[in-house]
Amino acid sequence: DPQAGLVKAFNGKLYGTTSIGGKYNAGVLYEYDPGEHKYTKLHDFISSTDGANPMSELIEGNNGQLYGTTTKGGNKSGGTIFKFNVTNATFSIIHHFDSATGFSPMGSLVQIADTLYGLAQNGGNLGYGVIFKMDTTNYTYSVMLEFDYGYYGGNPTGSLLRAKNGNLFGFTESGGSQSYGTLFEYNLALDTCYLRISFDYNCGEPQGSLVQAANDTIYGLANMSEMGYGSLFSYNVDSFTISIKKEFDYSMTGYRPKDGLLEAGNGNL
Repeated sequence: DPQAGLVKAFNGKLYGTTSIGGKYNAGVLYEYDPGEHKYTKLHDFISSTDGANPMSELIEGNNGQLYGTTTKGGNKSGGTIFKFNVTNATFSIIHHFDSATGFSPMGSLVQIADTLYGLAQNGGNLGYGVIFKMDTTNYTYSVMLEFDYGYYGGNPTGSLLRAKNGNLFGFTESGGSQSYGTLFEYNLALDTCYLRISFDYNCGEPQGSLVQAANDTIYGLANMSEMGYGSLFSYNVDSFTISIKKEFDYSMTGYRPKDGLLEAGNGNL
């Protein structure tokens, strides 16, 4: 039951995970060699020790190692951050999530220099999830922001986006002033998070992950819209404004989008 995309490593092979199955029914990490059309299982997740149910795409770090998360399991039952050394096929856990500092990471990690950034959907002292970072030189974990539901929103979902201005963007699927989620911007240079949008019922409950197109505009998908079937929206990073580009209508264009967008080579999404 694979839930996320594949990553192509420096050796030309593809790596991914399944959310269930394997020896312990907690998911597996696997390799696919496109040249030889060969699939190899590399690791069986064990819920109690190294986590269970990985749901996000792996990333290749600056050091050539692969990093990923599990949404459950680990020795504190909140999920884990793991790394996999492609060269010697070594798997190891570098963090166990817990209720106090965030648990249930859902989106992919983002690496900037030697630091990994990510979102935990639940936990933290306020219980609504956190933005976290992990130093890959000494594997120190720290919380950057605790979501509060009422202002910044609650229960972040999807992956963080590193925009062209160097800041991190993301959204929550609940909370904010209208209770339909929020869009936030985290300025790494100032170590400050800004609320940019409080979604409402006309465009709310964002899903998937944000993408920044070649025109510098950020795009995303929402579960709610005026007609009730979801929408595609754009966010202008200069004016801090949101615009609905398309409302889904159920019969012709479908409804309730769940995943992120991808910009193709022709400039379309």
